Amino acid sequence: MRIRVPLLAAALFVAVLGPASAAGTSPWSRSAHSSLRLLDGGPAAGSNRLGGIEISLAPDYKTYWRSPGDAGLPPVFDWSASTNVRQVTVQWPIPVRFDDGVGTSVGYAESVVLPVIVTPEDPARPVDLRLKADYAVCSTLCIPGNADAELTMVPGAPADAERRRRIEGFLARVPAPVKAGEGRAPAVLRASVADKAIEVETLLPPSAAAADIFVEAAEGWYFGTPVPSAAAADASLSRTVWTVPVLEGPKGAALEGLPVVVTVPAGESGIEVRLNLDGGARAR
Repeated sequence: MRIRVPLLAAALFVAVLGPASAAGTSPWSRSAHSSLRLLDGGPAAGSNRLGGIEISLAPDYKTYWRSPGDAGLPPVFDWSASTNVRQVTVQWPIPVRFDDGVGTSVGYAESVVLPVIVTPEDPARPVDLRLKADYAVCSTLCIPGNADAELTMVPGAPADAERRRRIEGFLARVPAPVKAGEGRAPAVLRASVADKAIEVETLLPPSAAAADIFVEAAEGWYFGTPVPSAAAADASLSRTVWTVPVLEGPKGAALEGLPVVVTVPAGESGIEVRLNLDGGARAR
């Protein structure tokens, strides 16, 4: 059962917390060419709380996705100093691929909000969210971005409507998890081992045909830019086979049976499929 704090009590508690918590945002933590802050998006499903990590970037700068591509470093988020927090789950909106001249990288430009789902230990008590973040900020050269941000989330307290809409807008761009091998679009029909590459077959509505896909595996595996074949389309479906070069893998490791994650943009969002590499798609 969701436990609500009376509005008057919540208001008094917020007043004690100070202006940053009262505003539902942490102060900006500024680094060279970037700034980071935490957002409170209000109550979520069950006793959870919706939040966000907002990163603002200077013009012509970018930061990286959880899998940064040929070069770059994924962000690292440390929540260990938080109190009354059982779990923080970071959600990753669909990224874009950047051509860096000598390779490609994957991430975000300008401004991004990474939605977070915060699960408290005790839903009746406030959550003190404390983040230590390490992330890279890149233009022609990359520099480290370091941030410390703190935010108190009061149980039952509503969020500012505009801030809630902003977080939900990025949450809508998080790919939906689907099973492999399903024949209805959008879908990943198969992911199989080819000559020094992986072949991934996607099925999407023509109106949402993917301009790119993103393939991830365990640490030590690196993949090049996917190359699509000419898409076969009819009135309702677009079928594309992507060749994904394998750039590097752990010494002696085999591709056969390797668990991978395939993310496919589709319209404003996309799908995320987890499967093992073989002669056809097989759900894990």
